[in-house]
Amino acid sequence: MKKVIAYLFLLLALILLGYFRDYFLSQYNNYLYQLYYKDPEYAIEASFSFLKNFTYMQLYYAKFFIIAFFCLCYYAITITTIWITFKERKKIVLSSYFYIGILVIALIFYLYGLATDGSEKIYEISRTFLALLQSPLVLMILIPAFKIKFQQPIQTEN
Repeated sequence: MKKVIAYLFLLLALILLGYFRDYFLSQYNNYLYQLYYKDPEYAIEASFSFLKNFTYMQLYYAKFFIIAFFCLCYYAITITTIWITFKERKKIVLSSYFYIGILVIALIFYLYGLATDGSEKIYEISRTFLALLQSPLVLMILIPAFKIKFQQPIQTEN
């Protein structure tokens, strides 16, 4: 019963985190768009008026930390779920390596984009990898992978 309650709590956390991330970053990006293009067409809600205290570049660089925060939140939920499901340190370590690997790939694409005059397509690839880390998709990959990988082989009769 405790496991069911823990899973329900984690599911609720995933739903709320996903909603909050989408809502927050939509408003944040709309304001960045307003500042960059001097276009008030994309209105932001009054609760985000505090953003007006910052310059475009401050908000632009702050977004890196905001994205890191959301990646860490999803990482925490993923690691907690893997622990509750399997209770094996090895799977926690492998999950961490998986997250770090995706982050390194995103960073490589981002740095390559910077070095090659910031191609928009390269930046999109980097963003796609980061979006993966800010979603439950990693969890949806890891749990079946661990169940398949660590199952005992099926004995067949010859």
